[in-house]
Amino acid sequence: MLIREPKNKIMYAIDKYWLSLQKKDTWLLLVPLTVSQREGYSNIENCVTNFTKIMVDLDKPYLLNNGMYKENWCNS
Repeated sequence: MLIREPKNKIMYAIDKYWLSLQKKDTWLLLVPLTVSQREGYSNIENCVTNFTKIMVDLDKPYLLNNGMYKENWCNS
C-alpha cells in the first residue's frame, strides 16, 4: 500500500502498519524498553533519522495527536 500511496506513509510504512495488527491480536511488551533502531538514512522520511527517543520512551505523549509526529525525526 505504501507503494500505491506514498504520501500516506504515516499509515502504510511497515513500522506504522503493524499498529493495526496489534488491535486484533495479543501482543506482549518487555519493560523497560531497551531496544532501538540504528540511526541511518530512511527512504520513507527521505533523510537520516534517529528513532531512539521514540523507541525507548514508553509513554510517547508527543504522538497523542492522532498518531501524527509532532517532532521532525530527521537529523539536522
